[in-house]
Amino acid sequence: MIHEKAKTMLQEKKLRLTNTRLEMLSFFVDNPTGHSLSAILGRFSSVFDRVTIYRTLNTFVDIGFLTKTLAASGSSYY
Repeated sequence: MIHEKAKTMLQEKKLRLTNTRLEMLSFFVDNPTGHSLSAILGRFSSVFDRVTIYRTLNTFVDIGFLTKTLAASGSSYY
């Protein structure tokens, strides 16, 4: 479900409103706790390809929507 807050956040940063960005950002708006990269891939890899997911996550980190944390095990969390 697309969240209006996600749409507004993307528009404020002057980013294109792609389905990938809208769906992934809506997920994080609705579920603001940390998520492992493997969980994110599991959630979205049936809808979007892995490269698109990685690029979208990196974009969200670069503009400050998400932070990326590395666990001691080397796993990434967003």
